[in-house]
Amino acid sequence: MPLNDHKDKQTATQSLCLNCGFCCNGSLHNWTNLRSIEVEIVQEAGITVITLPEGSPAFLQPCAVFTEPICRIYSNRPGACRSFECKLYKSLQSETITFETALVYIQKAKEL
Repeated sequence: MPLNDHKDKQTATQSLCLNCGFCCNGSLHNWTNLRSIEVEIVQEAGITVITLPEGSPAFLQPCAVFTEPICRIYSNRPGACRSFECKLYKSLQSETITFETALVYIQKAKEL
């Protein structure tokens, strides 16, 4: 089914993320980079901030505020979380795959 308008795409991609969570549960990343201005916000949310060898702040995955499939700080999530788009997300956005096919991929990955 083609995603005909912006609202359809936005709804589908948000639903995709809520069905997945791999970017938050440690399956895709070992850590997530932070900007200096985000450190206090994530610490207040209960996330332990580390310093990477090059000196930049980050937090380890799985994310401490992710309770599958929900991020408890979604509206205040860090920029790296906000801007991350996995290959499956991009494929759905470009309509290379359907939403239904994307869900099948997620389910198969969860079964591994």
